[in-house]
Amino acid sequence: MDFVIRSLKESDLRAYVAIRLEALRDHPASFGSSYDDQHADSDETWLARIHHYIDGIDSQIFVADSGTGEFAALLGVYRESGSKIRHAAYVVSVYVRPAYRGRGLVDRLLEAALAWCRERQIILLRLTVTTTNLPAIRCYQRLGFQTTGTLPQYIRTADGAYHDEYVMSRPV
Repeated sequence: MDFVIRSLKESDLRAYVAIRLEALRDHPASFGSSYDDQHADSDETWLARIHHYIDGIDSQIFVADSGTGEFAALLGVYRESGSKIRHAAYVVSVYVRPAYRGRGLVDRLLEAALAWCRERQIILLRLTVTTTNLPAIRCYQRLGFQTTGTLPQYIRTADGAYHDEYVMSRPV
């Protein structure tokens, strides 16, 4: 199956909601947002999120479109807003559906994010990843990210468990 890597569009509402809620539900320790907080959101709320990314000025979501009406993967990037830190951006909301893992989709999504960063003269890309998510950590290391710090007890899941996160960075 071939995938088109592209930016999120307004018409992607259903596919975006489906993959985002799946990620939040199935991997609660991997995201700062929670399934419980977002599953009951209205279409208007979801569209507002999409519009925030569509303008592409300071943020963007890239998707791996399978052409079947569902996304195989997604990756978001947003630029810092302060004048002294606008040279940096964060990778967020990375998720690949289990059936599509191991196909290099994160590599392709990250390339799109890096191109987006270069167009904006962003020179540093950061992300956070749960310290127990070894497949993701290995993937990010392979893609040039290095661990630069740890955020203790950064994520608290609904079951009351706390999860540490690594901060990882790489040049654009």
